[in-house]
This record gives sequence, C-alpha cells and structure tokens, in this order.
Amino acid sequence: MRQYYWMVTATSHLALARFLASSVGSRAALSAPIQQVLDRAFVERDGTPNQSHVDICIGLIFGDEVVASVGLDKESALAIRDRLNEEPGVSLSPAGDNISSTSTTCSSRLLSSPT
Repeated sequence: MRQYYWMVTATSHLALARFLASSVGSRAALSAPIQQVLDRAFVERDGTPNQSHVDICIGLIFGDEVVASVGLDKESALAIRDRLNEEPGVSLSPAGDNISSTSTTCSSRLLSSPT
C-alpha cells in the first residue's frame, strides 16, 4: 500500500513539475519555490526540524543536480539515488519511468518526456 501511495504521489509531482516548468520557463527556476515548499512542510521557522515528522530525508534531483532537499546534503542525496538506481525497480510506464525501494528508502526514476 505504501508503494502505491508513493507511486501516485511521485507521478502527481512529476505532472506538477512539468506544468510549473512550462509556466516558469525552466527547471532551474523551480529550485527556490520547491525548496520553500519543503522547508515550510518539514522545517520550523527557527531552522529546526518539524517535530511532527521523524527523520525526514527528501531530495529532488534533476540529472545530477540536487535542486531541493530536507535532511540530506548533496552528496548523501546523490549516493542514495545511485544506490537505488542499481535496484531493478518496478516499471511505471513504457517510457522507462520506474520506482525502486528498500525497507527504508524509496526512489522514483521519472524520465523526461514531452508534455
């Protein structure tokens, strides 16, 4: 069930990111607003972690660029991505999109496609 919700969430975020990228003109222009959304959801105003959430680690990666994250530095986010990319994953579409997970980590690998 958890993987299903993650798949739906990831697919929805991809559609939203594509819509926003087309609206603002580039993925790079999305970086600041995405980081603001993550910070407002998972970080208190004083910079401490939101106590309602436990051990949140989220990284949004475009290519090899970590454009937004919570609870991860760039190197950790890329290392987790690389480790999960070695997993076979489950196909989500004929375009090559898939989802990989371990008992504690989940990654969606969503390939660029025309909007």
